[in-house]
Amino acid sequence: TSQTRACIRRLTKTFITLSLADLASRVGLSSPEEVETQLVSMIQSGSIYATISQQDGMVRFDTSPENYSSPDMLTMLEDGVSAAITLDKQVTLMEEEMMVSAAYVKKISGVR
Repeated sequence: TSQTRACIRRLTKTFITLSLADLASRVGLSSPEEVETQLVSMIQSGSIYATISQQDGMVRFDTSPENYSSPDMLTMLEDGVSAAITLDKQVTLMEEEMMVSAAYVKKISGVR
């Protein structure tokens, strides 16, 4: 029901991990299987982001649906790498300037 789905959505904001049994009792369903059916439907429709572990019956709620393969994410990564390369070049230039600085050489050699 829509009320059950609304309760589940609220719980995704409160908890990171919950057991299926605990989730079922919190939303008023009679069994872990019922809540799992609701969860699967909600995950498939994109209304929540979660992973269900079949081994231990735990649900892990995720906050970010980003799968890092979108064009926007690629652009963001490229921009970050470009910024890091630019910073590296600036640091290298500053180090080279420092190494030939008379004041620096004098200071590190201990000459007064």
